[in-house]
Amino acid sequence: MKSWIFWACTFATACLGMYDNSIKFQVGQKFQIILSSVPTVPANPATRIIPSDAQVFDIDAFEAEPTTIAKLQAQGKIVLCYFSAGTYEEWRPDKAQFQAADKGPVLPEWKGEQWLKLTSQNVRSIMATRVQMCATKGCDAIDPDNTDGYNNPEGMQTVSRQEAIDYIKWLSGVVTANNMTMGLKNSQGIIDDVKDVVTFAVNEQCAYFSECYLYDNFLASGKPVYHIEYPDLPPNSTVRTHDCEPTPSILPSGLSTVMKSKDLDGRVYYCDGSFVTTNTKPGDPNVPPPHPKSTVRPSSTRTSSTYSSTQRPTSTKGTSTRSSTTTRPPSSSTTRIPSTTQTFSTRTTSTAAPSQSGNPNGFGLHMQIFERLLFPMSMMRSRFLFVFTGMVGKVIAFGEGVRMRAQNENDTFAFP
Repeated sequence: MKSWIFWACTFATACLGMYDNSIKFQVGQKFQIILSSVPTVPANPATRIIPSDAQVFDIDAFEAEPTTIAKLQAQGKIVLCYFSAGTYEEWRPDKAQFQAADKGPVLPEWKGEQWLKLTSQNVRSIMATRVQMCATKGCDAIDPDNTDGYNNPEGMQTVSRQEAIDYIKWLSGVVTANNMTMGLKNSQGIIDDVKDVVTFAVNEQCAYFSECYLYDNFLASGKPVYHIEYPDLPPNSTVRTHDCEPTPSILPSGLSTVMKSKDLDGRVYYCDGSFVTTNTKPGDPNVPPPHPKSTVRPSSTRTSSTYSSTQRPTSTKGTSTRSSTTTRPPSSSTTRIPSTTQTFSTRTTSTAAPSQSGNPNGFGLHMQIFERLLFPMSMMRSRFLFVFTGMVGKVIAFGEGVRMRAQNENDTFAFP
C-alpha cells in the first residue's frame, strides 16, 4: 500500500478509535461533582480548571452549557451529565410533558418531587428526549438518578426490582444509540444484573451505610465507582479514615471518593486531606439548591467505637435504613428523613481480575488528549467523522484510479 493511503487509513482509524469509551473510564479516577451551580471554565485551555487533576466532572444536564462542556473536554475532562431518571421534579422545564398516570407517591419531605412509573411509555419518551438533549450538548456520559424506587416501603413502590432492571437496560440502549455511555446511580441491589450495560457507578454514602463492599465485583471488572460522602465539613482525620481507608470485606480499594457539602457546590475534600473550590457561576434561579436524598450524617466527631458498630458480616448484609439518591429538591431547608429500607442478598465473592483496558500510559490516553484538542466541540464529532471517513474513501478510490491509468498509459507520473 502506498504511503499516503496508509497514513490516510491510519488517521481515519485513529479518529474512530478515540470514541471507544473503555479508554476513558478507569478505576480510581479523581472526580468532582457540582449540581447547585455551573462550573466556570477558563477560556484559555492553558489555564486549568480546579481541581486540575480531576479527570471526571459530574454536572447538571439541564443547566450544563455546551460551551462549558466543550471547555472541560478541551482540558481532557470526562463530562457526566446528571438528571433524575426516576422522579418527577416540578422545577424542570419538561415537567408539563408528564401525565398524572406517570406519577406515584410524593417523596417524603421532598415537596414537588414524585416517584415515576418506569414502565410508562410516556416516561420513557421523556427520558429519551433528555438523553438526546445531553448528546446535543456534547456530554460524554449520563448519570441517571433515582432508579432504585424498588427499595421503597410497601405503598411507596412504583416499580419492581425486575422493572428497574429492564428500565436500566432500555435506558442504556438509548444512551448508547446517542454515542454516549451510562452509569448506575446507587441501586446496588441490581448492580450484578446491569453491570454489563453500564460503564461506571455513582454512589452516595456507601461508607456511612457500610455498603461499599457491594462494589467489589464491579471494581474488579475494571469499572470505576465515583463515591460521595456527606460528613460535617471540614472532615477530620477520623472521618477520612472511615470514609477512605480500604478495609477487607468492608471498604474496597479503588473507590473515587469525594467528601462534599449537601449543597453539592464547588467545594470538595479528598481522602489525602486536600481541599479545593471549583469556581462556579449561579445556575437557573428558578431551580432550588440540591440536597442528597440520604440520611444526615452524625457529627464528624464520631469515635472509633461508633465506626466499629458499622462492621458488616463478610457474607450477609444487615438491613439499613436510608433514602434514595442525589437530586435537586425544592428550596426547603428541612432535612430529609430516610424513607427507604434496603435489604441485599448474600455477597458473592469476586474472582474477576481487573481490566487491563484504558492503560493511562498507553496509546488510549494519548489519543484521548489528541481528541480533546482537535475536536473541542463534542457535538460535532460524529458528523465530522461521518463526513471525514467518506472523504477518505473517495480520495483513496480517486488515487487508485489515477495510478491504474498511469500504469496503463505508461505515464511517467509517480506516487510518493
